[in-house]
Amino acid sequence: MNTSYTGYQYAPASHIRTSSVTYLDYVQRLAASNVPAMKEEPFTNAIENYQAKAEYDLFSYKFPDAPEHRFSSSWEEVVTRLLNDENFGAELKRGNLVKHEVEEIKAATSDPLEQAKLALEKTRQTIKWNGRYSKYTEETLNAARSKGLGNAADVNLYLVLLLKELGLNAQPIALSTRANGLLIEHHPELNGMNYVIAWLNIEGKEYLIDATEPYNPFDLIPFRCLNGKGLMVVAPQYRWVDLTASEANSDLYFADVNVENTGRLDASLTVSSSGYNGSEVRERYFKEGEQEFTRWLKEQRKLWQVNRVTVEAADSLEIPVKVVYEMTSDEVAESQGDLIYFNILLNLGQTTNPFKKEKRDYPVDFGAPIKDTYAFTFHIPEGLTVESIPQPIAIKVPDKSASFRFSATLVGDKIVVNSILLINKVVYPPAEYDYLREIFAQVVEKHSEQIVLRKK
Repeated sequence: MNTSYTGYQYAPASHIRTSSVTYLDYVQRLAASNVPAMKEEPFTNAIENYQAKAEYDLFSYKFPDAPEHRFSSSWEEVVTRLLNDENFGAELKRGNLVKHEVEEIKAATSDPLEQAKLALEKTRQTIKWNGRYSKYTEETLNAARSKGLGNAADVNLYLVLLLKELGLNAQPIALSTRANGLLIEHHPELNGMNYVIAWLNIEGKEYLIDATEPYNPFDLIPFRCLNGKGLMVVAPQYRWVDLTASEANSDLYFADVNVENTGRLDASLTVSSSGYNGSEVRERYFKEGEQEFTRWLKEQRKLWQVNRVTVEAADSLEIPVKVVYEMTSDEVAESQGDLIYFNILLNLGQTTNPFKKEKRDYPVDFGAPIKDTYAFTFHIPEGLTVESIPQPIAIKVPDKSASFRFSATLVGDKIVVNSILLINKVVYPPAEYDYLREIFAQVVEKHSEQIVLRKK
């Protein structure tokens, strides 16, 4: 038998077919010189979004005697491909997979919003997130359910399926995470998306939901998903959806402080955290355990003797989580002659300006709105008088989307201090950078000032 060697295979000579293809090869050369380096700065998403570059996508290819293969040339085609994919759209047709959960939820409540919240909880219990991003399931939803583990698509497509089978108006949202770069609406690109979440509409109110993070409130999607817009994968008409946080990233510091004639400070401090700050507190608390978490908290208050720490509402995701401290210090306040002085916010305020460069060439992206509040009351004993307290300030950017207000007021034998930083707009263009930089500079300056008391 005659044989012919091709690569690493032996095949009968009669089965070998040869052909040639003539093609033109176009080469385009691009060059740049004296290009300044781009450096990572605080509050940015993927820095590659702002690089000057040329990108090419393969539109189609065709081999001789074979049909043309076209890639996605429109968002309608992207949606069609996703809905027809066995690891995306086909999985949303497997209603029997969640039949038991649907029966349980409907038996528990008829309220659509409560049904959605139960669906989220059951999804979190059924499939834990393995830390991997994807818009496609790793195998099938049934396999992920059996393992109790899956990627982001396994988790959130299961959630979408469950919501749909409950009769709710739910759809998948395909998106690109912050580190992956922005989706560009005029540039259809299936490969640019690496994640999927759930969209829900109940009586005209829209919710974005993600079941991968067990410590986030109902409609607070992970911070990594706050990246421009996502694509609602629905036929016949797709839709773009703004990827926004449902609440501000907020911390409220409330302190009641007794000042002694010796300079000793006794403080009751409550820190209430919500939004992503609250989720981070809860995650650390449950992962480390109460004892280790408390030890870590005490380490953060180095100049204080922390006598007691309690954590409130850790398992109530819809309200702020509170950490309450009872603490004493002989080190925060300093004495010099007959003067006693200490930091206006007990060294708990903003100490550095994140915007150090004088100029910025790309936007500031906070991801979510910010609200930082300090409300402190200092009780001054009879043996001390108030020598000086910081002056008030109120500053805002021209469009009023960011502001800082600070005041320290003497009311009888008390000094009442209030500091509020609000950032209501998520993205600021470079033209507004100077205003932001100045606001944060004022925050740092005011938070570093002192209360000065004099001994009678």
